[in-house]
Amino acid sequence: MDKRIKVKVARSSARSVGLCAGLGLFFCWFWSVMQNPNIPVHQGVENPGHALYWSLVLASATLSFLVVLVLAKRVSAGGRRLVESRITVALLAAYAAVSYVPKLSGTETLGSEYAEIVVVGALAAWLFVQWGSIVGDLGPRKLLKVSSVSLLVSFSLAAVLYQFETSLATTLLSFLPFASAGAVFACRLSGWEVDAAESEGIVEPGHSGAWHFYVTVLVQGMAFGLLHLLYSTIVLEQCEDPYCPLRFLNTFFPLVSVEDFYGLMSIFGVALAAGIVLLGTSVLRLNFRKLIYVVGFPLMAVGFLILASDTGFRLTEVVSHASGVNFTAGEVVYIAGYYYVVVTTWALCSYLVRMKKGDRVTVFARSGLALISGQLLGFLSSMVVGFEHLSRADFCTMAIFLLMLASLLIATNDRLWSDWGGVRPNETDRPSAFKVACEAVARRYRLTERERDVLVLLARGRNMSFIAERLCVTKDTVKTHCRSLYRKLEVHSQQELIDKIEAEIGIDKDQRLSDGQRGSAFLRKKTPGR
Repeated sequence: MDKRIKVKVARSSARSVGLCAGLGLFFCWFWSVMQNPNIPVHQGVENPGHALYWSLVLASATLSFLVVLVLAKRVSAGGRRLVESRITVALLAAYAAVSYVPKLSGTETLGSEYAEIVVVGALAAWLFVQWGSIVGDLGPRKLLKVSSVSLLVSFSLAAVLYQFETSLATTLLSFLPFASAGAVFACRLSGWEVDAAESEGIVEPGHSGAWHFYVTVLVQGMAFGLLHLLYSTIVLEQCEDPYCPLRFLNTFFPLVSVEDFYGLMSIFGVALAAGIVLLGTSVLRLNFRKLIYVVGFPLMAVGFLILASDTGFRLTEVVSHASGVNFTAGEVVYIAGYYYVVVTTWALCSYLVRMKKGDRVTVFARSGLALISGQLLGFLSSMVVGFEHLSRADFCTMAIFLLMLASLLIATNDRLWSDWGGVRPNETDRPSAFKVACEAVARRYRLTERERDVLVLLARGRNMSFIAERLCVTKDTVKTHCRSLYRKLEVHSQQELIDKIEAEIGIDKDQRLSDGQRGSAFLRKKTPGR
């Protein structure tokens, strides 16, 4: 028995390590193609430029999120995992074809560059939903811890890559989505698989006030889109400031040029995001409303404020030359704000799923759609309006005003408190009484994993046909599991099984009540004057 426990603990530890490593690989690649301001510069021989790159990659990702939402609605519960694995393999194959074949054959054209950007956007959206759904099944509290560790893994990996020549580092980065997907398959993870215990009684989020959440993410995405435009109109110069971070960091990253300094500084924002997430949730124990509106929005506004105060800005027609210390500091804060938003958004998505506001894939796809479409909308609207002709200070001041106005209008809505605003992530991992009872019975009678699934559905009153369809097995297989369950639980019918679960729920409630009474009595004894 001890040996079995050790094996189980070892497998669980290996799975956790694989989860953090795989998510860290995804974060690093996602940063390189969706946030790194240098990425358009390194797009091969036929460079499409900043504006076209961001427009194409964001538009492709936005359309891909919409496709995921359609698939989540139309694919049956039993076929989801198969569809997930097939689409993952197909997208990785397409990515390999458009990324490596033109380069190896020497046939790079502007068309092949466009194709690569479109596939990158589609793959980024797909992996965003897949990894979000995988960690979303952990619950908000564990999700925040795993995501924070993964951000630190991402930062460490990016720091190592900056030790190589640009061409080699870019090639190594292109392998990351394969490694990330490999972790999914190796650990047998799935973001699309439906859990029998959590798939019942889902309520559509349109009636739950969750639209406040998606509007919030959309506004935050629009602010990030403005930042993309800011980067595309700035040329970084060697600064003369005695405290210039480039001069200091060149000691540790000797191969980083002045042009690549944008990307180098942004990876420190990824590490900072991990620290802010842990501080806000584990130390300060803030609720979702404060995490998003009291920390998230002001964090992005502070990034813009620091950027605007850079004394190294010099305007030459429509191109600014940045050489001050504040510009790089503002970039770090702003990138930290981006990943802080992603992680807290995922935590809130996990909470909404647990509250039956939708299945995991749908909720995470909607949040990704709001974030990326917001970036696209912010980038395109700023180009159409002509914000690049403003001074940097005016540009950043306008962004700060829009952020704070949106935060004020959304956060003052009283429905946020009743929906999700007053919930702390650390308090959302308490399982329902029904789930606790099922798990207690499963442990006591040593049920197998499949028997546990059948137990949950039987306890909910489901019939054989429904269970067979939900678990993708035959009715004969279900009958076999039922006979085994009845024998182990010493019951003779489904009603007796339901009665046993309800009795277990009553025992659990009595135990909690007794513990609460003992705690209250202890406090009364310790309180003077009573």
